[in-house]
Amino acid sequence: AVADDSGLCVDVLGGAPGIFSARWSGTHGDDKANLDLLLAQLGDIDTPHRGAYFACAAALALPDGTERVVEGRLNGILRHTPSGTNGFGYDPILQ
Repeated sequence: AVADDSGLCVDVLGGAPGIFSARWSGTHGDDKANLDLLLAQLGDIDTPHRGAYFACAAALALPDGTERVVEGRLNGILRHTPSGTNGFGYDPILQ
């Protein structure tokens, strides 16, 4: 079996949206609504206090009992407005 999860963790929000990143606005997978809500929540937060990171974890369990778990983290600062056109989710605001 294989499982994974990822999310954006914002320092001033205590790590939120975290595992709720895909449905932060209440609608699962609505990237624009999620991004718009997060930017509104951070509207009065100055750049030095907009620390955040993408977190990802993946797990593998094999029939022979082998188990592996790996985690990754990408630190950054959240922009005040989206940038670029090739990202998805929260990519346009993490630098």
